[in-house]
Order: sequence, then structure tokens, then C-alpha cells
Amino acid sequence: MPKTYDHIEDYFNLIRNILSEFDYLIVSSEIKYETRTAEEGTISGFLCLINKSELHICEYITIEDNCLVRSTYRFHWQDNKKQVIVRWDNAPHFPKLAKFPFHKHTADKVVPTDSTNLLQVLENIRDQIALILPED
Repeated sequence: MPKTYDHIEDYFNLIRNILSEFDYLIVSSEIKYETRTAEEGTISGFLCLINKSELHICEYITIEDNCLVRSTYRFHWQDNKKQVIVRWDNAPHFPKLAKFPFHKHTADKVVPTDSTNLLQVLENIRDQIALILPED
């Protein structure tokens, strides 16, 4: 990912490029890019994936001194029955976890993680889907 950004649109273009790199996983998508100012915006929406799961995305981003700041993020991956597989987020509701506020939810627990981004999430999902889909 680029280390410097002039405008929020630079980050939006990066996300568009990342999504195009994973188009083989994505059956359909509905992503909204909202520019609030030249240095502030949101990304929200969802991806329907080849295994019938969905990834819901929500990020609030600002550009400060040409650096990306993701104030809040949530990447919620659920199966075709709407049950959580994994949700990565930085909501401050588990202050006693190591690496607070970064964590992920699975079906039965919450564990600390490093801060994550869409590229890392899609790589993780790709690897998990590869384990369960039959080879051609």
C-alpha cells in the first residue's frame, strides 16, 4: 500500500485496485465511496463471494500530513446463513485485550490482532476458501 496520500480519492483508488485483484473471488459487490472532504471519507458495502459467503466492509478514513488514518474499521465475513465466520474491527469494546483496540471475533471467541486492512482480510479469506473449495 502507498505510504503517502494527497487526497482521500487516492485511498479509494487503492481499494478499487485491491478489489480488482481479487475479482476471481467476488461474484458481486456493492461498495459506496463517500468523500466528506478532500482528506476525509468512508467506504461501506459488501462483497458476495464465490463460496456464497459475504464480506461487509466499513471504514472511516482521514488523510493527515499525507498519511492514512483509519479511525474505525470493520470487516465482517459471514457465511450464507448470516453466521459470523470472522469479524475484524477496532471498536473499543474490549479494553483488557492485548493489542487493544484491535481484535477479531470468531463464532465462539474474541482474540487480539494487529491492525488489519482490506488487502490482509481478502488474502485471509482467499486462503480459507482455497481450503474448502474443490480443485479443478
